[in-house]
Amino acid sequence: MTLNRFIKSQCIFFIIFLYFTAFPFVCNGAELKVGLLLPLTGKLASVGSAVRDGALMAVDEINQTGGIAGHRLHAVTADTRSLKGSASRAAENLIATPGVLMLAGGCASSAALAAGLVAEQREVPFLVTTAADDRITEQGWRYVFRLNAPASEYTAALEEYLAGHVGRHSTAAVIFERSPFGEYGLKRFMRLQRRLGFRIISRVGYQTEKEDFQDEIARIKEAAADIVCFVSSAEHGAAILKQAALAGLEAEVFLAGSRELLSPDFGRLAGDAADGLVGAAWWSPHVPYPGVNMFRENFLRRYGDIPTYHSAQGYSAMWVAADAIERAEGLNPKAVRAAIEDTRLMTVYGPVRFEAYGRKRQQNRVPSLAVRWDNGVLRIMRPRNLAAAS
Repeated sequence: MTLNRFIKSQCIFFIIFLYFTAFPFVCNGAELKVGLLLPLTGKLASVGSAVRDGALMAVDEINQTGGIAGHRLHAVTADTRSLKGSASRAAENLIATPGVLMLAGGCASSAALAAGLVAEQREVPFLVTTAADDRITEQGWRYVFRLNAPASEYTAALEEYLAGHVGRHSTAAVIFERSPFGEYGLKRFMRLQRRLGFRIISRVGYQTEKEDFQDEIARIKEAAADIVCFVSSAEHGAAILKQAALAGLEAEVFLAGSRELLSPDFGRLAGDAADGLVGAAWWSPHVPYPGVNMFRENFLRRYGDIPTYHSAQGYSAMWVAADAIERAEGLNPKAVRAAIEDTRLMTVYGPVRFEAYGRKRQQNRVPSLAVRWDNGVLRIMRPRNLAAAS
């Protein structure tokens, strides 16, 4: 090799060296992966799809704004089918996927517990987005974190609101669907009754194939209760409330005993008949957290519908993941776990900070909401600080 060729080759080498050291993340095309454990088939498929929609929208936004230190973020999805065995296998498969730094998702509680055990054994962080069983953050696990609050805290804000309207001398009637779904909602209402002390004087069940509810409404009306609770699907609930309005049914409080009666579908179906119906919720498309209005509008443009709280959970979880990966001292699960533990982040789902309290460990404390339908919008009634800001 001549001297000139040697000098030229060294110059080229030096330029390449400078390029790779000055712009390491631009040159590194490796994707940073988060495994999404979601039920995309089975009884909770609609919930899993909603979480996925929010998560994928967040991934696109993260990548459009530069990714994570120049790396693209990628969500790898696995179907848990809402089953424990499927969730365990899905978690194992995702953990074995090259580049996966952590897991997120978990809708059915039994599936989330099964996946959580795998994550703990494999020492890979798992951010639960949706499953509400209190036990998930009561195992003493170091690698399992939960974004959403546990089931035991769901009605806290609603109970505070109801305390100003009903007392121990109040009476209640409940109309419910005769199905496992309806029986579950009835049991939840009875737990609320025991905590607040009012008396249930009428329980009226109906068959799922019904369309005319005049007989059931007449029995509820005859009871003349202070509280009327509705446990039904969105479609049935809209029909019942419309027929109840025509029948002149009145009460101090109309209560949504199922989450379906707080959904956008129900709002569209019930129209003005929904006004005044109150219930417990974790999130509303109009909750006054920073960025919620933009999230709602962008989601509507992308998917043609208003986001549910499940979509807000998926969306926020991916921003929590991106924040932790960016702050981690290394691109490995243990470093990411340490970063998640130190999370202090505001999301559209609310502030995220993983705490220990009571028997809970690594649990985010999300305030529950008491909401009321008003002209097609779920207005926040409690907590007072969010109600005043909304």
